[in-house]
Amino acid sequence: YVQDRQQREVIALRNAIIHADGSAVTQILRDDPTLASHLNGTSLMWSRGEILKQILSAGADACRVTEGVTPLHIISHYGGTEDVGAVFKRCPANINARDPNGLTPSDWAILSGKNANADFLRAHGGVRGDELRGT
Repeated sequence: YVQDRQQREVIALRNAIIHADGSAVTQILRDDPTLASHLNGTSLMWSRGEILKQILSAGADACRVTEGVTPLHIISHYGGTEDVGAVFKRCPANINARDPNGLTPSDWAILSGKNANADFLRAHGGVRGDELRGT
């Protein structure tokens, strides 16, 4: 029963994130701050600005790899530069992580036209996957 309740609460948190409902995110995390540690990269994909900072502060794992993809890949593709910086600060080791296709967060940023994100990553040591080939 406890696990079922926790799963329902994680789903409620994900829904609040998807709908950018900051007050609901705040209330859910106030009731159980550990829920953020159960979020995956998809939930981080929908997070922006203050909500992203809030769930990272509450323990969302910025280093979690889901199906070969890191939160830094996802946020580089969907987020803004400030969001990329927040995730990078929590997990700088993933700067050049390669997804199953050999693409890095820099590649994801470039492919989505997020040049500012790609520039941020490059300034912090990020490279494209083709620059890592053979390493």
